[in-house]
Amino acid sequence: MYKETSGFEYAGTQKTSEETYGSEGLENSDNFSQQETDKEVGQLDGQNNNSVEEGEDDRNAADEKFGEFAKDRKKFYQEIGGDVLKEATFAKESALKDKENMLRYIEEYNNKIELLRAEIEQKKSNIIKRILEFLKIKDLERYLSFQKEGLERNERELSQKEELISAYEYLIEDESKMRDLMDEAQKENFLWDENKKAELIKEEERRDVAKLAEKHGVFFVHDIVAADWKPSANNNAIDTRELDFSDQLDILHGLEPTISVSTLHKGSKQKTFGKGSWGVFLSGGRVLGGEENDAGTVAYGLKDRRVCSKKSLTTESIENAISRRDFKKSTGDPLVKDISYNELVVENPEIAGVYVKWDTEMPSLNEKEKIHLENGDRIIYDRWWKTLSETMKRGMPLFILNRENNTVRMMHEVDIKNRSFRVTPEYDPKNLTDMPGVYGQHMGKEEKKEAVMRVFDKIKGLVPEDERIKYTPDGTEKDSRGLYGIH
Repeated sequence: MYKETSGFEYAGTQKTSEETYGSEGLENSDNFSQQETDKEVGQLDGQNNNSVEEGEDDRNAADEKFGEFAKDRKKFYQEIGGDVLKEATFAKESALKDKENMLRYIEEYNNKIELLRAEIEQKKSNIIKRILEFLKIKDLERYLSFQKEGLERNERELSQKEELISAYEYLIEDESKMRDLMDEAQKENFLWDENKKAELIKEEERRDVAKLAEKHGVFFVHDIVAADWKPSANNNAIDTRELDFSDQLDILHGLEPTISVSTLHKGSKQKTFGKGSWGVFLSGGRVLGGEENDAGTVAYGLKDRRVCSKKSLTTESIENAISRRDFKKSTGDPLVKDISYNELVVENPEIAGVYVKWDTEMPSLNEKEKIHLENGDRIIYDRWWKTLSETMKRGMPLFILNRENNTVRMMHEVDIKNRSFRVTPEYDPKNLTDMPGVYGQHMGKEEKKEAVMRVFDKIKGLVPEDERIKYTPDGTEKDSRGLYGIH
């Protein structure tokens, strides 16, 4: 006996599929309440017909599409007097429940289809059965066709529902960010109106690392120096002499402290610290201030890094620090002159990946050839490969930063044993702002927690007491006494 969960059954009689199952049975078995959903999906379809796939153009198209959807739904919620965030959250949860049902129906359809196919094949297995059970076979084939139609319909609706869920996630994130900005403004006693709202948004855009990187065509870099002297020595919050490269990387990734960074124009001769040092590229964060040269910043806490001049805190000073405006006036083009580093302060830094600087005496970089880095008469690379190995364990993207012209390539096919790797063609700054999305599975909340646990004993004084419980090493293979054996 073949029985459906919707209440219709096939009992092996001579009845037609309409008599046995009902001509409307398949339609009714997975008929959700679709009126509001259809309206929402219609709004999405009406924005534009671009598919949401990987790639910059597709992401921009998706942002535009979801942005229009968010605008329409906000207007609708406001017209009915509803709370935008609550209404959107409820709608998303409803869509998620519908998605679960659709997945269940799809699974049921697939199971039924497999059983029907097997039964049909069994009845067709010899000529006598095929003749005697001709009507049963036809009935089963018609029912199989109904099941396939139902499966296709549910798969289409599932695709629409998944896009609808993504659209509501966009709306919820957009509304949450806006409310955070509004709360901050109200705390500082700003008169909140549409003009102030627009000004604040524009102000934040001028401090956004990703937007500044794209606008100026620069890489945001933070050198991590493992020598006895470190540029982070001007740090009143922690004794940096006790921290090696891996420690500093874990702190940066796990706790997102406010840090000083520099910017490098692709193709320029601008410099930062030591020629063989390692560091991280940033893909996100908020720039608090900046200077064209060393700003003399000092860290007084995990989230407290102070600049010497209030003038440095303006968005104009940030723009000038990146473009090297004063240097350009007095000396010449900052893209071709060999000039020293600038300094900007960034809070909540987001790591795009880890870089190692590449010098002129090292092998040439060519994406078509495997690069070998072996010890020579004058240069020993053992420590270089050890640092690379430790970094790879953290799953972060790895890059080469060519000091000669500040070009960036990603490393891949890394072979620690044979000391070789390959590189990609050159990256643009915009490429790096997409890295957390691509490598999010290696750089999420759990990975951040594990990073802090590995270095907990050295930095617990920086963590507020009410937050320490989240990072206390738990004795598992993920804590500082296990997985990496750093300490």
